[in-house]
Amino acid sequence: MTMRDAARTVAALLLVAPLVAGCGMFGKPLTHQELAAKLEPHYVVLKPQGAEPFPAVMLFHMGGAIDVGSENWQAMLGWGDELTNRGYLVLVVDSMTPRGLDGDDLTGPDGLWGNRRAADVVVALDHLRGRGDVDASRVGALGWSHGGWTLLDALAYNPPARLPGSIRSAPAAGLDGLRAVVALYPHCSFPAEFRKGWTAKVPVLMVLAEEDRVASPTACRDIAKAQAGIGFPVVVDTLAGVGHAFDYPWSDADAHPGFRHDAEATKRAKEMVAEFLAWHLRPNP
Repeated sequence: MTMRDAARTVAALLLVAPLVAGCGMFGKPLTHQELAAKLEPHYVVLKPQGAEPFPAVMLFHMGGAIDVGSENWQAMLGWGDELTNRGYLVLVVDSMTPRGLDGDDLTGPDGLWGNRRAADVVVALDHLRGRGDVDASRVGALGWSHGGWTLLDALAYNPPARLPGSIRSAPAAGLDGLRAVVALYPHCSFPAEFRKGWTAKVPVLMVLAEEDRVASPTACRDIAKAQAGIGFPVVVDTLAGVGHAFDYPWSDADAHPGFRHDAEATKRAKEMVAEFLAWHLRPNP
């Protein structure tokens, strides 16, 4: 999605919000079991070497295609390799293919917004709780842009206390076992549910891009400051001189104007994320 497309999307969201705030274009809400049946055949699991059970990290992609060879896919594999090398089982959650969506469907005005996609978080977490090779008490999640919005909205809804509009039930265990959330350059403005704050006290790391022209780093810092002010564990690090999706392997600059890969910032982000996860997903005493 280009920067011009992003601006048009935000304008369109303001116009159509009342239409899609409820069930919207996606019809009747599903039970969490129905949603799980849709998502599970499309999970990609990357396993580390070593003795089971493993701590686990869920990955939630940004907008755009997640086809093999796409920037999304390359980024998922790059981060996935990094995490498996550190001993984590990685679950890549594809929110698009199970719903028959393409890249525009995720970010457009009648698309799968983060406040509906948040249901995928609680369902994927429940899947990990059912795996014998996962330590279900040590799970983290990492989301990029739309994926970061999705994760933070899951913390805002905190199922089963409140439910995203796309589901009508949630696992009784809710977000139990989720011990760390990393949001890279998330969308922190309207219509994100978490812009009003979140209620699940899961440690959060926001990695922001100072030159971001797609997702406002100022809005994210304001929300994080408010949450920290009422005792929620949240850390923010803003990387200077880089823009949105700086860690993505943009191979064709002409096709993605406004986006540029920055190797040094990517290295720094991976170091921050590794340190954050190592601390919060450490073994229970």
